Parts: sequence; C-alpha cells; structure tokens
Amino acid sequence: MLAERARDRGAPVVAIQRTGPARTPFDPADPGWQLSPRLRLHDDDLPLRKSATDSFFQTDLAELLAERDVDTVVIPGAATDYCVDATARSALSHGST
Repeated sequence: MLAERARDRGAPVVAIQRTGPARTPFDPADPGWQLSPRLRLHDDDLPLRKSATDSFFQTDLAELLAERDVDTVVIPGAATDYCVDATARSALSHGST
C-alpha cells in the first residue's frame, strides 16, 4: 500500500477529505462521508479537510508540507480529473514536484 511505503520512508501521510454543505455527499454528518477503514490510516497521519478541489486552497497544506521540509508529493485519489489535477497543479505552484 502506498501510505505504508511512505511511512516506511519517514514521509508524512496526509489524509485529505472534502467537506461541504449539509445534505450533500460532502456533508460530514453523512454516513458515507467518513474515510474508508481500508485506507488503514494511522494515528500519526495528518488529517486535512478542504472545501474546494485544490487541496491547497484555504487550507494549511502548504505550511504543513513546509514544516516537514517536503518538496515532493504523491497525490493518489478518486477524482483524477478534478481534485488530483487541481492539487497537483497547485503543488507545483507551491514549489513541490
């Protein structure tokens, strides 16, 4: 699993989750909103909630990565043509490769 390989190398694992208004698929109160246990997240993984497709937009992601001297990111995800693409482009503009 990708997250396990990252942890084994001392890289931080950031679990990014989109939030949104009530009665939408992004509503934290919706039972389907929770991250899947199949991700096997650890207590020391870093949770990050976002409200837009770009994970850097109005979040602390840039600071979180800078604090850990991260300059390379791996961005897996389900919505490649939206969230992954927007975050990858934003990562580049924030100095990550």
